Amino acid sequence: MKKIDDGILKGKKFLFVATVAKTHICEFHLPYIRYLKSKGAVVDVAARYDFDKQDEKELFFNKKEDEYAAFNEEKLYKRVAEYMGASSYTNVSIARNPYSPDNIKAFKKLREVISEGNYDIIHCHTPMGALLTRLAAIGSNSKVIYTAHGLHFYKGAPLKNWLAYFPAEFLTAFFTDVLITINKEDYKTAKRVLFAKKVLYARGVGIDTEKFAPDAGPGIKEALRKRLGIPVNAFVCVSVGEFIDRKNFETAIKAVDIAKNDVADKGKSRKICYYLIGDGANRKELEALVDSLDLKRNVKFTGYRRDVALWLLASDVFLFPSIQEGLPVAVMEAMSAELPVICRDIRGCNELIINGSGGFRLKADEMLMPVAFAEKIEHFYDNPEDISEMGAFNQKWVQKYDIKQVLKKVISIYKSLLK
Repeated sequence: MKKIDDGILKGKKFLFVATVAKTHICEFHLPYIRYLKSKGAVVDVAARYDFDKQDEKELFFNKKEDEYAAFNEEKLYKRVAEYMGASSYTNVSIARNPYSPDNIKAFKKLREVISEGNYDIIHCHTPMGALLTRLAAIGSNSKVIYTAHGLHFYKGAPLKNWLAYFPAEFLTAFFTDVLITINKEDYKTAKRVLFAKKVLYARGVGIDTEKFAPDAGPGIKEALRKRLGIPVNAFVCVSVGEFIDRKNFETAIKAVDIAKNDVADKGKSRKICYYLIGDGANRKELEALVDSLDLKRNVKFTGYRRDVALWLLASDVFLFPSIQEGLPVAVMEAMSAELPVICRDIRGCNELIINGSGGFRLKADEMLMPVAFAEKIEHFYDNPEDISEMGAFNQKWVQKYDIKQVLKKVISIYKSLLK
């Protein structure tokens, strides 16, 4: 295909929409927004505001208390846009729950934004953000792209998922110019049952592999552990993610408990530590589970961190017990940090983790899954050479998912729609 010059982007208007700003737009799409702006495009963002007061002070007001005390909503949203690299930011009350009355207000607001914006391309993400946006864009002259970050109806999904999500996705696909899927299973499903004008495949949203690449200097892991307060000689497991049902961190906590007891029974003294990086609705339940298992010396909750790369580089093994994913960024970041991964054999993970080469993908009855995870934790505990070998394999394998590669693919899609 003939290469289209980036000059075609200059002066064009883009709208990015997702359910939430901080935990979606800022996590996954800033490289795209900033690239488009650098090429002279106008890039607006619409999503629900989910930053907390600490974020506001640190990200938008550079810890200047006097400025923060005097801010108003207009100034705040202007700072949000500046941080994103966007032209403007609009707070839209999109709710994850499809039955929330907030979504009626969100739909009306999106209609207003799209009508006034006269966008060349609208790129929407997340189930509710994309559903409302595609309906709101009906009758506009905008080209609409939807990136499905993991369809909620998939092989083995509960019937309720198909009933809740498939009808809406089926309907709105008819108002979608390009549907981008981020794993091969979803690509096949979308080609078969969703009738967007085009269905394409991209390797995720891309990650900055250099950011997570280990420093080659000697003693870096020991230095990082001292800096982060991690026992220097411990065997360290780590997870990153939102504390919600789908991520299923209960399995990993129970697995750590089993592994800890097993190694103690074998007379081995090296401590097993497990760090959970993130936050979410299930945090109190997870903390209660840790208390009930008497694991407070072994399992620590770090909260939301901006230095995730350092925690990965200080660890030995990445645990990923999630039961449903698209193409998990957390796993790719761990791979970039040369960590082996223990995960379920689920969609997305089955493309990232080569079983036995980059870690272990587990199939087991739900009741036995903690035992399966524990067995592999103990494998790495007893075979440190596999940590190095599998980690090195992952670091090479994940290069194909680097942001530079994926950005090039998505920008080519934009340009093809602008011809």
